[in-house]
Amino acid sequence: MKHGYVPNRLVTIFLWYKEMNPHDTLVQLEYLRLGLIPPNVNVKESLEKMTADESRKSRRKFRKMHRKARKEFEKEARAKATRKGFKETGCRMPPRRVIRENMSRDLLTRLDRHMGPKGKAPSLRQKVERQLAVKHTISDKVENDVLV
Repeated sequence: MKHGYVPNRLVTIFLWYKEMNPHDTLVQLEYLRLGLIPPNVNVKESLEKMTADESRKSRRKFRKMHRKARKEFEKEARAKATRKGFKETGCRMPPRRVIRENMSRDLLTRLDRHMGPKGKAPSLRQKVERQLAVKHTISDKVENDVLV
């Protein structure tokens, strides 16, 4: 077998497995249940196929999910400034207050840089980060629903 060569049947099996991954399927179904456009689907084409009202609702729902995800990230970052919040991350002995507060502030500035400041139009990179945040939120929800 040549170096870097992958037989076609292995590629086919991999693609079949990738498409049939139960977790990804559940995540896509949750997107559809919420009225959002699933990941790996062309957003512009999907919005054009929807009616004006459905398109508006889908965009508003995405923005709502993004704000909710951002609020959760901010809450976690602020919690790391306290002893109790820092211990919940698994650290036995939290660092001094000044260090915790600096770490929390750094997390919040990193969040602004990645997702864009509130009330400002996001860049292309920040739009992708927002999509990933929504996907992460929905994925966590699916995992929690499956475990319960």
